Amino acid sequence: MTPKLSVIIPAYNAAAWIRSCLDSLPAIPEVEIIVVDDGSIDATGEICRKDYPQVRFFQREHAGQGAARNFGLTQATGDYIWFVDADDLLPDAAADRLFPLTDSAPDIIAICGANLIDGRAVRRFSWKGMAPCSGKDFLLKGKLQRGTPFSVYRREFLLQTGVKFPEGIYHEDAVFTPCAWYNAEKVVFTDEILYLVRLTPGSTTRSGNTRRAFDSVEAQKLLSAFAAKSEPLYRRAFDSLIASDMNHALKNCYGFGAEFAAEFNRCLYHNRVLFRHLKGARELKFRLEYLAFSLCPHHTVQVYKFLELFNPSRWRASRGV
Repeated sequence: MTPKLSVIIPAYNAAAWIRSCLDSLPAIPEVEIIVVDDGSIDATGEICRKDYPQVRFFQREHAGQGAARNFGLTQATGDYIWFVDADDLLPDAAADRLFPLTDSAPDIIAICGANLIDGRAVRRFSWKGMAPCSGKDFLLKGKLQRGTPFSVYRREFLLQTGVKFPEGIYHEDAVFTPCAWYNAEKVVFTDEILYLVRLTPGSTTRSGNTRRAFDSVEAQKLLSAFAAKSEPLYRRAFDSLIASDMNHALKNCYGFGAEFAAEFNRCLYHNRVLFRHLKGARELKFRLEYLAFSLCPHHTVQVYKFLELFNPSRWRASRGV
């Protein structure tokens, strides 16, 4: 019997979390569980082999989360694919609540997630009132959640479109998700919380790492190349996504020192063609940044910090408002 759902879990040194993640998944024939060990040097592999015989376990050399997810997709047999992170959880009966959404064979099912804070689930966003639509049309709304686990994909859709995760860099989801959504003819939404994010300090999205800023630029270049081939109507949506990513990367300048700032300035200068996405973005903030960065392209970090002095949201946050 072909499973309805393949859950693909990339795992790298996840021994502290993998049990609770796997225990939260339903042990039923309709769900295929695939763990791709991305070269762990802890007990991740031993735990999976010894205690979870129902799991299809693969061990590979360390190549990053994107490569692990791509490999998992080649091994999956389910009608739908759900990429789940090894340090997160599914709430009770998540799969049972997901299955009815597959009846109309959408390319993507958009689910809601919550952060686990002191054992309490705190909603991250809402899809209340969202009607089925194409992925392209949804991109125009500017509400895309690019975290990989918040989208469940029809496997044949992914195979037919050939969309894959970039390999060897962080921020692979910042490229994969909008590219996949752009190709989706039908997306359905549920406002139910079907995914729980555990805020672990060592996760790839929350650990301090200067490489993440530089990899973000690489991801922006990939998304920019994809956007250049998209229909003109949708390019502003990609402009806003890339502009947002550039701002997130620049926020690293508050956590690291002058040496990082100088190196990142050089990186941005060599890739200053990306500034055009700031100009094309719908948000006024990004368009103002385009003017300022273009005037001082060698000092983007310093200009960003100066502009942020006038950012009301940063002012309120610094005062706990």
